[in-house]
Amino acid sequence: MTGIEKYLKDRDLTMVRYEREGLDAFLSANRLRFGFPAILIAGSNGKGEVEHYLENVYLEAGYRVSAFSKPVPGSYLNMGRINGRPVKEEDFARVLDRYRGEFEKYGLSAFEIEVVCFYCLFEEYGPDIALIECGMGGEGDATNIVDSVASVITSVSLEHTAFLGRTVSEIALNKSGIMRKDTKLVVGRLPEAARDVLVARANDLRCEYLPSDEIHNASVHGGHLVFDYTPYRDLEIATPTLYSALDAGIAVEVVSAMAGRLPVSGEALRKGLLKPGLEGRFEIIGDAILDGAHNPEAMESLTESLDFYLQGKPFHVIFACLNDKNISSIFPIIGKDASSLVLTTFDNPRARREEDYFLYLDDYPFVESYLEAYERVRAEHPGETVLFTGSLAFCYEVREKLFGKRGL
Repeated sequence: MTGIEKYLKDRDLTMVRYEREGLDAFLSANRLRFGFPAILIAGSNGKGEVEHYLENVYLEAGYRVSAFSKPVPGSYLNMGRINGRPVKEEDFARVLDRYRGEFEKYGLSAFEIEVVCFYCLFEEYGPDIALIECGMGGEGDATNIVDSVASVITSVSLEHTAFLGRTVSEIALNKSGIMRKDTKLVVGRLPEAARDVLVARANDLRCEYLPSDEIHNASVHGGHLVFDYTPYRDLEIATPTLYSALDAGIAVEVVSAMAGRLPVSGEALRKGLLKPGLEGRFEIIGDAILDGAHNPEAMESLTESLDFYLQGKPFHVIFACLNDKNISSIFPIIGKDASSLVLTTFDNPRARREEDYFLYLDDYPFVESYLEAYERVRAEHPGETVLFTGSLAFCYEVREKLFGKRGL
């Protein structure tokens, strides 16, 4: 662990604090404003994939692109990218050293520090567009300190209710905080309660409300999904996953909405969508699938994609999640079609341990080592698919430790 990694780890307040009082005071005291053009992307699920597709499309079109994401595999430097490449450690360290005393004075969390450092580097670079994946919410999110030229809300479901609100409507209102007057809002598939809130908010802010369309004529060819999305025919993505096609459709809608500012040719759009997919999103490695689905909506999308991909063939689940997840609503979804489901844990201070699953141990066995669980399933059911799911952090660890694949 590097000195910077330890510094950030010591200030990690994930799921402990979610307010911007210290960050706002820091920005005001240091007269920091960020003026780069940004598209803010919020949502319960899919925001990382939408950002990924947009990043590749705009790079393919020749634009100067910055992007911020979290969580990411590998180094913290992968969170901030300039023209598709992670920010250099010496550049991050330079900004961190400039403000270190002020960060500590105002009690900024690791996430807030990361946002400020990467945003400062984006400001220096001067991108044509910056793509920002928001944290858990919108209104009070640390990422929401730049004026966006467009906003995206991919989905809204019950999650992080202690911080975002107790109902879908309240959570939608929180996420709507990324919207700005007289801009555009692109949305994915939404429950009615969320849609009503966002339509009303868009009207108040004179935002153009742009719902994404459905995909049509989806089929799998050579492990890739081919589909139509108006007005395009035979778009292709490097995954057989239905939910990824829906996210790609949202990205296409954003590109269309931004065409006046950032025109993109049909060829650049197609090439950008076809770039390799994100790690941990229906990632197929041999007989295993790694998917970071971690809430009911994501599990519904995952099971739909599994059914489409496997066509009724058996699959086995190895499940681990963080301790803030509502597993009572997740297990009925992923458990109903799985041939078996094993609970496990992984190397994360927020990961559920055996005692945290006590209500479910009569239904599902617990195996401390996910490697042992994987070997058992492969021995008992050779050739059948094994799904690792429940958390992106879990999938990132499995990817590196079990399959020897590490994020750049």
